[in-house]
Amino acid sequence: MDNTISAAEIRALVEQFRFKDLFNELGWNRYGTALPISVAGQTFQLMPVAEKAGVVVFQCPQGTGATRRWP
Repeated sequence: MDNTISAAEIRALVEQFRFKDLFNELGWNRYGTALPISVAGQTFQLMPVAEKAGVVVFQCPQGTGATRRWP
């Protein structure tokens, strides 16, 4: 059985914002703890996507107005 993922499949998962599926296909582990952060006086919950070898990937919810701009 071939467990490889093609560049086209990776591109499709990224374009569809299916990051959990992408990292699962790449062999990463699930991670279950959200991370609250404050930006410009607003608190956001970064949602866990995956973890591997101590590196954790989070997905940031879409902000509005000034919170979407990078200084």
